[in-house]
Amino acid sequence: MYEVITIPVLEDNYSYLIINKENNDAIIIDVPEFTSIYSYINDNKLNLKHILLTHHHFDHIQGVDKLVAKTNAKVYGNKIDKDRLPKLDFKLLAGQQYNVEDLNFDAINSDGHTIGCLSFYFPQICAVFTGDLLFTMGCGRMFEGSYKVFFESLQKIKQLPIDTLIYSGHEYTKYNINFAETVVDISSDYLIELNSKITSNIPTVPSLLQYEIKNNPFLVAKTVDEFATYRKLKDDF
Repeated sequence: MYEVITIPVLEDNYSYLIINKENNDAIIIDVPEFTSIYSYINDNKLNLKHILLTHHHFDHIQGVDKLVAKTNAKVYGNKIDKDRLPKLDFKLLAGQQYNVEDLNFDAINSDGHTIGCLSFYFPQICAVFTGDLLFTMGCGRMFEGSYKVFFESLQKIKQLPIDTLIYSGHEYTKYNINFAETVVDISSDYLIELNSKITSNIPTVPSLLQYEIKNNPFLVAKTVDEFATYRKLKDDF
């Protein structure tokens, strides 16, 4: 039995713990800061074994070194981005499958926001951790790469089972909805659900891939040109 815990950190980041409830061993995805994350691990008597990093941006990795010093957890990240990440114990290759804590995960090439981004898909818990590639009702800014590369990365996520839960790196949903309403017709039921969470200060992640495919403009986009149009509009929104 595994449980995913969402830890809000910094201003609007999320870090995620996957906990094996049988032995309290844990995996964490991204470490935006140290103090609150270590407090949760310590207070709940977790054995942090593995740290998975989606990309090199400071607001996803700045707590890694201190967390490793306290827990001796092993660090995993994209081999091609090893020089911009904290010291890696395991250098991952995009497109390959790995195993931690008896859970298989696919390291999905997620270039676009940056080159070297990875998303982590865990089929046994039907969850994908997308970092800043894909958000609830939005996607990341394109700092590196091209619209074609970014679009192809999103298509990889879009092809996962529709009941996959999307755990993204930030709480940007209110702003994302404001933009999305200008370019696509959002399902009223989904809009009510998201706005209810926002009003109640409840995280809008995870989101369900099935609903994102139908409502998120960056997954609704059927071509690179359509995606590029939406991304440019969002950049100026």
